[in-house]
Amino acid sequence: MNAYLITQLKQGRLNKGLKQSDVTKLTGIKNTTLSNYENGITEPDIDTFLLLCELYHLNYATILAEAYGLKISGTDFNIKPSEMECIEKYRNLDDFGRETVDMIIEREAYRTAQAKEAADTSKRLLYQENEKS
Repeated sequence: MNAYLITQLKQGRLNKGLKQSDVTKLTGIKNTTLSNYENGITEPDIDTFLLLCELYHLNYATILAEAYGLKISGTDFNIKPSEMECIEKYRNLDDFGRETVDMIIEREAYRTAQAKEAADTSKRLLYQENEKS
């Protein structure tokens, strides 16, 4: 299940001051089922998702768009509304601002690539150790 969607459903319930048992009484959804949704074990079908959004007063379209992104026509690329907001802000920056943001993005992309490479190497070495045993 999508982590953003899980967070929004759980936070929606908490923001309404509802316990899982309250939601069970109001909707008929079993407490264990609701717990499985909030812990990412299973996900609600669309009707149940819409029911929970209505109960929690959540905008289902906004949640789905942010959780799964919007498909960019003619590409294999999805973009989330929050990312579109960042792009809009970026476009309004002056040259110095864009240069600063670009520098930070490059540095962070390098840092995360290095961390991923180190984690992959560690996993590979651990796998090789287990194969020898």
